[in-house]
Amino acid sequence: MSLKLFIKNSILFVLLVFVYEVNTGATRFQTVSKLDYKSFFYYNGGADVIKSLKVVRVYDDSDFKKALKDFKIEDKNYKKLLPILTNNNFHYRYIWWR
Repeated sequence: MSLKLFIKNSILFVLLVFVYEVNTGATRFQTVSKLDYKSFFYYNGGADVIKSLKVVRVYDDSDFKKALKDFKIEDKNYKKLLPILTNNNFHYRYIWWR
């Protein structure tokens, strides 16, 4: 990859606002962030915490407040949604010992 292409791609991610739908084992919510997909995923715990991460919509950098308003998450940058069951990849049986 050439240096010009690398710089162009890096600047492109800085100038965007992402609306994410995050699904953990117990909760599902929407949030708005300026971090790109990979950075957001690893910054917030990676595969240990986040079971699925979906980009719902992408806005320009100047439209951060518009993104908050469109998805009705203006107060806390967090909108709780109904949970979706996820597959927990456990390869062992949990046994309760008394």
